[in-house]
Amino acid sequence: MVAWLPVKNGAGCMSMRALKSWTRLVRAGLFGGLVLTTSVASAEELGDKTVNWLMTRAFGMLPDKFTTAEQKVIKIDRSKPDDYLIPVADGREVIKIAYNSARAQTCHLMDKQSLNYQALVKLQAAAGKWNDNQLLFIKQLHLFVVQFSTGSIKITQVGDDQKVEAVPTTDKLSTVKPCDDEEKKALGEKIDAYVATAK
Repeated sequence: MVAWLPVKNGAGCMSMRALKSWTRLVRAGLFGGLVLTTSVASAEELGDKTVNWLMTRAFGMLPDKFTTAEQKVIKIDRSKPDDYLIPVADGREVIKIAYNSARAQTCHLMDKQSLNYQALVKLQAAAGKWNDNQLLFIKQLHLFVVQFSTGSIKITQVGDDQKVEAVPTTDKLSTVKPCDDEEKKALGEKIDAYVATAK
């Protein structure tokens, strides 16, 4: 089960109004392991504050350092988030794609999930507008949204301190809407269409 509490209002934090908007999205089925939907429009309708909140949480989960496939080591300097974060509109697009990956996982379409992620990485790298730090962040944002959407992590708040925890394996996906044959077919076609744009 995914849990969250309102965070202190401020830069990169969720206000009570944004939290209510987020709660409506969760209840409507976009995130949080409750009643989920495959509507692309719902991801596009995410408000800027919600997208910023997701990106802030994803940034907080970056490892201290990361080694790329080319053996390039990227050290994370958390004092310079602007070196990693991407514009809200681009973040919203990554979140939309990540949500499809999350539903693919729920639908047991693991090949589609992998292809969806690979297409995201390929397209973002080919765009030529991101530095190595931002490309790393895009991967982390995808991972965070997948984990959050499938109930693999939960976010709790005690005072001003926010904590992200892994959910025990037995609890994962337990409250996520099952995937029926109709959704599985539509989702597979949607991912295939996206993957085709990366070829």
